[in-house]
Amino acid sequence: MNEHPTVACIVPLYNGRAFIRDALASIAAQTWPARELIVVDDGSCDDGGALVAGHFPEARLVRQAVAGEAAARNRGIAEARSDYIALLDQDDLWRPRKLELQMAALRDDPAADWCIGLQRMVMLDEPGAGWARPDFLDRPLPGYLPGCMLVRRRAFDRIGLFDTAYRLGSDTDWFMRALSGGLRVANVPEEILIRRIHGANASRDAAGFYGNLMQVVRAHMLRRRRAGA
Repeated sequence: MNEHPTVACIVPLYNGRAFIRDALASIAAQTWPARELIVVDDGSCDDGGALVAGHFPEARLVRQAVAGEAAARNRGIAEARSDYIALLDQDDLWRPRKLELQMAALRDDPAADWCIGLQRMVMLDEPGAGWARPDFLDRPLPGYLPGCMLVRRRAFDRIGLFDTAYRLGSDTDWFMRALSGGLRVANVPEEILIRRIHGANASRDAAGFYGNLMQVVRAHMLRRRRAGA
């Protein structure tokens, strides 16, 4: 491990003006400061990109035509020059010690290629939403999602970036490829991410999300069959 390893934080942005300020503030509050903060504006129709440019001079704003969340994450990773990659969705928040705890875990396990931690889901108060309150809210849960990741760059070199064929679920596909590809994962047994649940979450498109998830699972099973042949 380098004496002073560097971290790039990648934040995809798509019509996220209502959330992006809080997300970037949670990055700025990290006890382990990131060397790079890259916001990829994926063809937003609101003025979220202008808000970033006007209020977060430390952020590098990259604009592209609409290509989807996987392509936005990949663009940020390609732009980054740091040793480690961290990802945060525009509507979620990091706990202040997120990067510090994960860097310590990877320092203690040099063979580990990436690291995850725990998440806590919170439901935003949206008038008239009428949602039932799930029983998994407000308690720590395993965080197999981009906001809980810290990845050595070599991991992407080994198994590739996020698959842009999936409109939703490209992160699940990456996790499956990482595990089946033999990447070693370190775990932080602490809460490092606040995942905010609201009406605009992409994953609330149940038909699209579960349809893509089934495609991901089928592709994973096919790869395993081919590997065993």
